Amino acid sequence: MRRVLAALIFATLPAPLSAADGGALACFAAGQKPAAVIGACTAALGSGLNAETRVLALLARADAYVAATDLAAARRDFDAVLRLAPNHTAALMGRARINEAEGKAQAAETDLSAVIAAEPAPEVQADAYTRRGALRLARGAADDAATDLEQAGRLLPRDVEIRRALAKARIKGGQIKSAILVLNGALGLAPADIDLLRMRGLAYAQARQFGPAINDFSAVLAAQPEDQPSLEGRGVAALQNGIYGRALADFTRLADLRPNDPHVVFLRANAQLQSGHLKESVDDYTLALKALPGDEESLFGRATARMFQADYAAAEADLGAILAKAPAAAQAIARRGHVRFLRQAYKDAAADFAQALTLPDAPADLLLWQFVAASRGGDTGAAKTLAAGIQKTPADSWPATVARYFLGQISGDDLIKAARNSQGRLCEAYFHLGQAALIQHDSAEAAKLFTAARSTGMSRYVEYAAALAELARQEGVQEKWPPVFRPDNRPKP
Repeated sequence: MRRVLAALIFATLPAPLSAADGGALACFAAGQKPAAVIGACTAALGSGLNAETRVLALLARADAYVAATDLAAARRDFDAVLRLAPNHTAALMGRARINEAEGKAQAAETDLSAVIAAEPAPEVQADAYTRRGALRLARGAADDAATDLEQAGRLLPRDVEIRRALAKARIKGGQIKSAILVLNGALGLAPADIDLLRMRGLAYAQARQFGPAINDFSAVLAAQPEDQPSLEGRGVAALQNGIYGRALADFTRLADLRPNDPHVVFLRANAQLQSGHLKESVDDYTLALKALPGDEESLFGRATARMFQADYAAAEADLGAILAKAPAAAQAIARRGHVRFLRQAYKDAAADFAQALTLPDAPADLLLWQFVAASRGGDTGAAKTLAAGIQKTPADSWPATVARYFLGQISGDDLIKAARNSQGRLCEAYFHLGQAALIQHDSAEAAKLFTAARSTGMSRYVEYAAALAELARQEGVQEKWPPVFRPDNRPKP
């Protein structure tokens, strides 16, 4: 601030000075310590300066008081200037900084608004817009902040700091695509700016553009290999993008840097789970739970890993711990339904799926699981329940397509054709075709279909785990439960 005020002072210093005004020269001499400036200005102010020079001396002394951290004295001088010259931009800017420092954000914003209204030089006006934008962003007015920062950017189009601040405002306001455009422009001016690269990586990740996010985080890490936000950001983006080895390596490195952070251990547990390292995943979730007992996300993750390990009792215990605290936790209820289905507790599984479906935002695929579980449990009304429930689902959705197959409206070949462009869909399709075969007491056909589900390699799908469970117990076993469809009313899978 001293540099800005000094520039304003010397730019407006009157000439020639009167004899009294000449005594103020020491007040404006460069290179002095704050105490010397304060003394010289105080002496000059007592010597009958003209009004214009008095304003400049007060500004110089206020600047020195700020440097000496005597904000109360600086405020008195800025106030004195504004009594002599209302709307003096240098005094308003100085007082705004004091208001900011003292936590008086609204008063600071008022002063900055007065500066903007006075239309000073572009640099001063841009500074006022930038600072007012920062204040507005701090109080949550992200759109107003962005408007201010855009104005500042128009005044100083090559100012990287203004673009950085505008990107932050856009991100806070949820305008991620706009933030990325702003960051692209800023990086065009400062391509090696680590903070901008990291910020754009985070924005790309929020926009679910995981490839570009990984590229930006990698660029940061090439320059700063231990940059923790970028390690975490790249790991999360890689996990979301299906690059599980990359995610696991990043979270492992992050755990070395933050060995006592349960959040990092939790992230690594997720990467272990997605990579198929089930034992290691359980170990990491358990380690996270030691630091955060009862953490629902860690319990859910460990339950899922245990389900894929076929450790159904332990999985259900973890889910029970969640539901003891949050009885309406839809994901936990649905996952318990999956576990119960896998251990052949079909009626209990159907009840769980039915309960989960009553909760907000329940995925429509639970209707399919409810139908299969109810059918395997002997509920002859399962088809009617499925038909009623699926009416609320878009007709072209995948769950609706599978439901049409179960309801005899399309053939098994039609279902496979609908799934052919996605290995995940194929895994689900073969699993449901296998369940239909079991409902008709055709264990041999079911085994072929579950083998096809396994061949998709979609090991992270619960349908995959369920197909393996069926294969483990269907070899030569003819299970006994009532068929839901008559043979002449059921298309052959």
